[in-house]
Amino acid sequence: MTRVTSLQLLCSALVILLATTVALAQSFQIGGDYSIVPRVQMNGAQFYANGQLRDPVTLLQERGVTLIRIRLWHTPTEPWHGIDSAVAFAARCSAQGLAILLDIHYSDTWADPGQQTPPAAWQGLSDTALRDSMYQYTYNVLSRFRTANATPQAVQIGNEITNGMLWNSGRVDGSWNTPEQWNRFASFLQSAIRGMHDAIPAGEIVPEIYLHTDLSGDSTRAIAFYRNLQTRIGSDFTIALSYYPWWHGSLAQFRTTVTTLANTFQRPIFIAETAYPWTLSWNDTTFNLVGTSSQLLPGIPATPDGQAAFLDSVGSIVAALPNGLGRGICYWEPAWVSTASFGSPWENLALFDFHGNILLPVANVLQRLAQTSVPESANRIPATFAVSAFPNPFNATISAKISVPLGEPVQCYVYDSGGRIVYSTLTNFPTTNDISWQWNASHFAAGTYYLRVKSGSQNRTIPIIFLK
Repeated sequence: MTRVTSLQLLCSALVILLATTVALAQSFQIGGDYSIVPRVQMNGAQFYANGQLRDPVTLLQERGVTLIRIRLWHTPTEPWHGIDSAVAFAARCSAQGLAILLDIHYSDTWADPGQQTPPAAWQGLSDTALRDSMYQYTYNVLSRFRTANATPQAVQIGNEITNGMLWNSGRVDGSWNTPEQWNRFASFLQSAIRGMHDAIPAGEIVPEIYLHTDLSGDSTRAIAFYRNLQTRIGSDFTIALSYYPWWHGSLAQFRTTVTTLANTFQRPIFIAETAYPWTLSWNDTTFNLVGTSSQLLPGIPATPDGQAAFLDSVGSIVAALPNGLGRGICYWEPAWVSTASFGSPWENLALFDFHGNILLPVANVLQRLAQTSVPESANRIPATFAVSAFPNPFNATISAKISVPLGEPVQCYVYDSGGRIVYSTLTNFPTTNDISWQWNASHFAAGTYYLRVKSGSQNRTIPIIFLK
């Protein structure tokens, strides 16, 4: 099957495994789920940068966002997130050069691990009728998006389908966790996938399939889930995960899960939802989902810098997955600010402050993530090109071991967290492919830096942490 993109390294973090070696590929995606943007703008939300009124989609696109995730409900009670509004917003974003990840909930409202209610129009249908409905609906949705010149790059068949979908027909948790129920669940997914394929004419790019759960902190359940589906529908899917630390656990748990999934399934992994608060304060009377210090990660405060550090860490962990399987990260509703007529439970998790000004630490993170891309390299870097650093973290001097093809000139750069080069050197090593390199950082500020090594057309970047 033709695919829209290949893989690329995103390198950024405050947390890194000792002596990490990372493979770069072509396209690590930085995404945002902007589904609420048309509604908040209709209710008067305004966004600014440097005092100038700006479109939030364009503003974050300039900071490196390349993909927009858009949710779709079957027949919502209000027009928001229905087919007409979703297609219109997708066409707007696609016209700006953004890739589309379509998140089909197969429900009239929110679908998640705690609720997977079929659309009202499908209530009481037999399994055969449900499969037909999944096929026809998915076919029609993809046809609408294609007609609007907004064919998605990828499609989520369901949202957080950890416990199945179309309850109770396709439910697989608790007493429904039986082979028969997994077969029914898989048959619904297969029907939707066939509908998606059939909606795309021969010769056109077919969207990728994303299977989305909230199991980012539970490697045992995650393996069981994806193995159950792999044996029934095959391996042609990307593993998509939600990661919110107040629900899914520590960064260490997250790293263990995504690394285990990568090693087990050898499938791309994409973080479809993540977020972190920049404050615990409130701006409106709508209840905020995150509002207490007990919901925070140790050592990462609810401040603009803390929010940036969290996003850095998640990006690093995904970027460091083995065999370049880290597909990218997507921030959930970065522009859900409150207005006088429409409150927000997400106002302190958005990437804008209460007045619509972009939070500069996060803007810097996005810009630097975009700068670390290597679009000219479409192929995997050979295993002979390797970079490791030790000790990492370090407190004065760090040493690196670099393996490159014989005789290739090697250029080493060190970037600070703002993307500025603080050290560089160019050296020829004609007699050996194993190079030792040291950097003394004693007169620099403590923090995360990035060692980038370039040799010929190959590049590799790893985070290095300086602790005084």
